[in-house]
Amino acid sequence: REFERLEAEAEAALAEERAAAERRRREEDAAHEREIQRRRAAREEQRRELEEEAARQREEDSRLEFEREEAAVARRREEDQRRRRDFERQEEERLREQSYQRRNDDWRRSPEPR
Repeated sequence: REFERLEAEAEAALAEERAAAERRRREEDAAHEREIQRRRAAREEQRRELEEEAARQREEDSRLEFEREEAAVARRREEDQRRRRDFERQEEERLREQSYQRRNDDWRRSPEPR
């Protein structure tokens, strides 16, 4: 009977040990799963931050490109205005010269005594 009691105690101790080992295994598995989830969340956060930064960069690039285009349009407009002013000035000079020439020709052709 003593042997049976000792055997039952040994079996109970063994069952207790197995249960404790199973609990430890489950706790380690849960901790491992939490770590996996934490890393996954960190990667997702990093990916989101990178996407946001890329979007900001694209927006900035677009803004700079728009400013470059606006500056180019303004330069072309200024150059067109400068050419137009030059043309108008040359046209005025040509007309003035023509007018002088005409007066000169008229003066030479005039029958009045000089």
